[in-house]
Amino acid sequence: MGELLVMAMVAGAIAVGAWVLAGQRSVRRTAWRQAALCCGLADIDVTQVLTGRAGRLLVRLEPGQPEMQELPRTRITIDGRADDLVEMSVQAAGRATAFQRKTALKTGDPDFDARIVVSGPSLQVEAVLDEETRGSIRELIEQLDLEVAFGMLRALVPEAAGLDRRGLDLVDGLRRLLDLCRRLRRKTDLPAALAHSASGDRVATVRERRLATLLQAFPDHTVTRETLRAATGDPSDAVRVRAGIALGQAGRPTLLEVARREGADDRPAAEAVLALGQALTLPETQEILRGALRARRIETALACLRAIAGRREPEALTTLARVMAVAHEDVAAAAARALGEMRLPAAEGPLLEALRRDDAELRLAAADALARLGTARAVLPLQEAEAAHSHDQDFRRAARHAVAEIQSRLHGAS
Repeated sequence: MGELLVMAMVAGAIAVGAWVLAGQRSVRRTAWRQAALCCGLADIDVTQVLTGRAGRLLVRLEPGQPEMQELPRTRITIDGRADDLVEMSVQAAGRATAFQRKTALKTGDPDFDARIVVSGPSLQVEAVLDEETRGSIRELIEQLDLEVAFGMLRALVPEAAGLDRRGLDLVDGLRRLLDLCRRLRRKTDLPAALAHSASGDRVATVRERRLATLLQAFPDHTVTRETLRAATGDPSDAVRVRAGIALGQAGRPTLLEVARREGADDRPAAEAVLALGQALTLPETQEILRGALRARRIETALACLRAIAGRREPEALTTLARVMAVAHEDVAAAAARALGEMRLPAAEGPLLEALRRDDAELRLAAADALARLGTARAVLPLQEAEAAHSHDQDFRRAARHAVAEIQSRLHGAS
């Protein structure tokens, strides 16, 4: 009797479980259908899974594989291969292999590139990954475990809240995935799409990258020239300098303004100086150099020294000697190297003075410069400096090399 009772209880429990499971499946299918209808799907078919169409997109909803202690989820798969989606892959960086991370395309958005790995045709990828699309991908990866694999989108939507609220969360998830598919369609006008990001993206490094892509892929396109002209007024110095360089003579005022402005970013200002080169007058270069030294914009100062070194005139030499005398470390050493490049006899005196400075980098640069232009007068100071700094192996080698060079070209230098 007892055994029969136990068997009856087990059978009853199984029946109740099956009834509950059937009810859950019915509620799930109802939620799926409602979500599909709310999102405008056509040709809807619901059995164990739901299938439907959104234009040329094929949509499939099915139970996700729940992990331990995790709410049940619906897996949404959208096949966009017939809808001309860009053949790209997108996934969280934590799921990517080392090779995938190493070979990933860079969008120019450092936060996005650090967290998300993207591969595919570079021009189309850059064209579709505008600011809003990157934001949508970021959110969907965090919230729905989104993955994009060459025309296929897959995501997991938690079911419990959606079922209690008649599928509203499922509706939102499906709608956002369909919207992402629209965003990932191939661009028929690549220059226009790239120009849109180059002008309107809020991330300056993205604007700079899109501008570079336009210049590389469509250098003679009307859109490229228009975008370049607009970019000379960009808030980012880096973008303005890239545009100024590409515009040639027409971009000179932009480059000069960035180079002169003391509040400019160091690297773009340095690039502006190097791009201007000998188009800068010596007074203009001296002015920029003074501002860079005051603001400790080292790269700009070094670029100015290179520009001044290209002028074989007494005032340029005087400027370099003055900088070498008052500056420290890399700037002073750069001034010494610039003096060496000028190869003017008058540079020898300041370089010999530099050998006495308590600055290892400067001494090394001065010895290298004297190897190029030193006379017999420099031999003894070089030997004395070598003896005084015998612990510095790099300087000892440079000093001996300088003496050997002087001796090889000047009779009586020994």
